Amino acid sequence: MSFYTKIALFYIFIYTSVRLLSRFPKSLISRLAFSRYGPLPKFGELKSHYLLRWSLYALSWLMQLLVIFACGYSAKYWYPMLQYENWYLGFWFFALPLLGMVALLGALLAAIMALKAKTTGPNPTYSEYDDSESF
Repeated sequence: MSFYTKIALFYIFIYTSVRLLSRFPKSLISRLAFSRYGPLPKFGELKSHYLLRWSLYALSWLMQLLVIFACGYSAKYWYPMLQYENWYLGFWFFALPLLGMVALLGALLAAIMALKAKTTGPNPTYSEYDDSESF
C-alpha cells in the first residue's frame, strides 16, 4: 500500500469517526471526545483574567509533567538497565519533553493574550447571554 493511500485511509477514518460521534452526542465516547477541558469563564469575568487562569492551568500541567519526568529520570539510577529500553527512552526523553513544551507554549500564549487584552484591549466581560464562543 502506498504512502498516499495510507494517508487517504487515515483521513477517511478520522472524518467518519468525527461524523459518527457527532451523530450521537449523548453517548459517553462523544461526550469525552467533545467535552471542554480547562477553566470555564465566570459570569462578569474579564477576558484578561480568564486568559490568566488558562495560563495557570497550562503551567499546572507543566509542573505535573516535570514531576513525572524527574521520577522517570531518577528511576534510571535505581534500575540502570532501564536506560537501554526503547519504551523508556521514547517516553521519558521524547513524549514527556514534547508535552512539556506544548504546555509551556500554551501557558506563554495565554499570558501574552491576557497581557494584550489588558493593555491594548479589547477586554470585555463574559456574560452568560453571549451566544458566541469568543467574547
